[in-house]
Amino acid sequence: MVIHSGSQYRSLVYQKLLIDHHITHSMSQPATPVDNEVIELFHRSIKRELVEPNKHKSKLEMDVLIQDYLEDYYPNKRIHTKFMMTPRQFEVNLK
Repeated sequence: MVIHSGSQYRSLVYQKLLIDHHITHSMSQPATPVDNEVIELFHRSIKRELVEPNKHKSKLEMDVLIQDYLEDYYPNKRIHTKFMMTPRQFEVNLK
């Protein structure tokens, strides 16, 4: 599992907590907001495409929708306009 956070989460206590739970820390560098661009775009997409249209669903229903979005729709079906292909297609083309 990977967690992305800003440079404010560099404390030794926080880093040990991540290590203890086998979580990789993806961290932006201080004063470089461009490091966050990819994850911020992803958050914007999931909010606009999934959360907002379904905001009246129950927590259980949202859990199912989010899991499906993350595991199937986003990597396999959602076309990204910059490359005109899905993330999975992009990965395959890199090989």
